[in-house]
Amino acid sequence: MTTHLVLFNFNDIALLLVIFNCLIFSCILLAVKRGKRSSNSLLALFILVFGLAALDTLIYWSAPLKQALFSDASTLFFVFKFGLLAQGPLLYLYTRSVIYTDFTVNTKTAWHFAPLAIFPLYLWAILSTLGESALHAGINNYNIYYENTLYRGLLIAQHLSILSYGLLSYRLLTRYKVEIVHSHSNLDKVSRSWLQILIGGFLFLFFWELGAQLAHHLALGNIPSTMGLMGNYFKFIFATVLVIFSLIHSNIVQGISSSQAPNLPENSTAAPEAEPLPKRTATEELQQHHIDAVSRAIEQDEVYLDPEITLDQLANKLACTPRQVSRVINQHYQQNFFEFINFYRVERAKKLLLEQTTLPMLEVMDQAGFSSKSAFNRFFKKYTQMTPTQFRNQNIHQ
Repeated sequence: MTTHLVLFNFNDIALLLVIFNCLIFSCILLAVKRGKRSSNSLLALFILVFGLAALDTLIYWSAPLKQALFSDASTLFFVFKFGLLAQGPLLYLYTRSVIYTDFTVNTKTAWHFAPLAIFPLYLWAILSTLGESALHAGINNYNIYYENTLYRGLLIAQHLSILSYGLLSYRLLTRYKVEIVHSHSNLDKVSRSWLQILIGGFLFLFFWELGAQLAHHLALGNIPSTMGLMGNYFKFIFATVLVIFSLIHSNIVQGISSSQAPNLPENSTAAPEAEPLPKRTATEELQQHHIDAVSRAIEQDEVYLDPEITLDQLANKLACTPRQVSRVINQHYQQNFFEFINFYRVERAKKLLLEQTTLPMLEVMDQAGFSSKSAFNRFFKKYTQMTPTQFRNQNIHQ
């Protein structure tokens, strides 16, 4: 009578779906023509190694699978453990590629993968120190591997890589919130939800698994296995959301140029209004013709009437660099680009309210260059201490 070995159980379904989703959609991202090629490639690689890390977890927990695949080839048990070393750098570089329009993959970015490059050599050292018998026995008895100093070092390196790159990505997103006001005049369409979900979910999974491991070391009964099982379903949810948002929302994030970004302190997370203005240096003295060019663009060309005007677009119109235009706005006008453009929009709205007293408020908003009612009301009140309606009524009755 023939017996059939069951490789997977019901609890393995979540991990199998994670692996399947990641494999399929990483291929789709590599093939898609929409968006920035480098960003799509980095995200595809991140999703792929996330799936490989899930495969490594599945191999670890599935005793029948280990028996079927690794009984005669125990070294293959370690093959996919590089995935956790690659996740962090890929997340960080993808975040940079989305935020900064001038990001490129070069030799400098390759240094982030140095630990991954030495992984084969380090793995060889682990296998050598374990020995054949311990290597084979450890597949079904994890404590044998954990007693090996080099193997524990690998686990520590994996944890440090995920935590450090996750926090670096979070800081990058936080700085982006400060820097975006130096390049965009309309933030209503600037979405950060995609990156927040990606980085937040990544860090959540890390701390959840860290908690499960801590519960295991504290011998807290069934809590570690329950947390591990729940973590598998969290991975499935994360991978599914990751795929959906990557195909729908990833291109909504409005990038900025790293060359035009202000020189913020490394630990700066200040709100735009609280941000200190850049100091002028001897090598960065303002040129009068740059000031005149910006002044003409505002007063004669009225570029602020374009609801989607950006610093890059303005610089192209003036045949200047974004940094030169940004410096004029910061140092001469004492404002950031976001405040600068919207100040002139408010001035135009005030003029329309006074000269065309019957013009509908939505028409005033549109003709002044605002794309949303909320932004119109917010900035009008900021610069006049009253709403547009209050301003019109007050001046009509004078």
